[in-house]
Amino acid sequence: MKKRMTSILTLIILLTTLMPFKAIAADTITLEDIHNKRPGDQITIKGTTNLGEVTVKVLRPNKTVLYVNVLTGSPFEDNFTLPEDTPEGKYTLIVGQGDIIDTKEFNVTKETIEPTLTMIRLDQTKYTLKIGQTKQLQVIAAYSDGSEQDITDKAQYKTSDSSVATVTDKGIITAKTVGETIITATYQGKTATCEVKVTKKTSSGGGSNKTEQTEEKEPEPTPSKKTFNDITDYPWAKEAIETLASQGIIKGTTENTFEPGKNITRADFITLLVRALNLKTDIDTNFDDIEPGTYYYEPLGIAKKLGIAQGIGYNKFNPQAQISRQDMMVIVARALKTTNKISTTGTFEDISTFADAGEVSSYAIEGVATLIKEGIIQGSTGNMINPKGNATRAETAVIIYRIYTKYNLATSSEQA
Repeated sequence: MKKRMTSILTLIILLTTLMPFKAIAADTITLEDIHNKRPGDQITIKGTTNLGEVTVKVLRPNKTVLYVNVLTGSPFEDNFTLPEDTPEGKYTLIVGQGDIIDTKEFNVTKETIEPTLTMIRLDQTKYTLKIGQTKQLQVIAAYSDGSEQDITDKAQYKTSDSSVATVTDKGIITAKTVGETIITATYQGKTATCEVKVTKKTSSGGGSNKTEQTEEKEPEPTPSKKTFNDITDYPWAKEAIETLASQGIIKGTTENTFEPGKNITRADFITLLVRALNLKTDIDTNFDDIEPGTYYYEPLGIAKKLGIAQGIGYNKFNPQAQISRQDMMVIVARALKTTNKISTTGTFEDISTFADAGEVSSYAIEGVATLIKEGIIQGSTGNMINPKGNATRAETAVIIYRIYTKYNLATSSEQA
């Protein structure tokens, strides 16, 4: 009996040794965590497995399928962009094969993070005025996301010597007597100053008893060329960035940096588009998630009133979400048609030669195709549209610049 047991054990050990490792190793899948997202954000799915093939599935809060794909190899990675109308709630990621799965949960929320105020500045640091002259100050607030807002009517003002020059609560300086004074503007704890020098009026000369003549108005200076230290590696966008910055249409993230590779938000894109097209209208409503006083409140109100910005549903816009390339194209096409800059309409045939034409969402096909037909969009490396990728600040500058030059907007804004 003992001899028989020894033989059986020897046979089991031999069979185990000859079996492939995979046949005895447990099939596993391990997923990385996914942080909470907002509509329009990109989802990155990463993990490892010893299975040859796994199915990726993302379920909505109501358990319907939002996304599905099949992946091979390990480690694996997959990316997709949440639609702009994605509802809030808890989403479930399931990756596996048969009963062998791993799951992760993440939340989608429409909560926004407002940028913080970093500094304020005056449009000039020195003024020279003649007695009796007035000057309207302009105060600009800079925010942590690189955006700027005119806060002239929101700042508080004071003068160091009211006998030389006074300043109203609207920022209007009035020169009183010869001398010098300092004007200080304050907003939310930030200050900016400028020097004001007051001189005598120019007399008419020649012994005339006439009162002093009004000084001739000096011509407006030509905008100086603006450049940034970090755009050298973006030669394809350099001219667009510098031209738009010199015209005051686009701003840097600091005085000397532009951050061309940074993704642009939905609010910033609308702000640039409204500014470039010089759009104006009375605002009587806005999206519920656009707070009064934010730098983008007025441009978004204008875009909404004109039907250019239509939001993500429930009267929401999600201003701080990054904007996808296809959503940017849809909004641009809508704006150009609203302003009668174009009358053409593109179809899928206009984009069919691009390698990723099939990835353009059905709602975006007309807008994307229209801009390609107009020559405003020319595709990216590898004959790709990259419709669901996020738009960068450099890409946005190039598109705005093409619109600006193609439709002679510089001339239009001067005449407006």
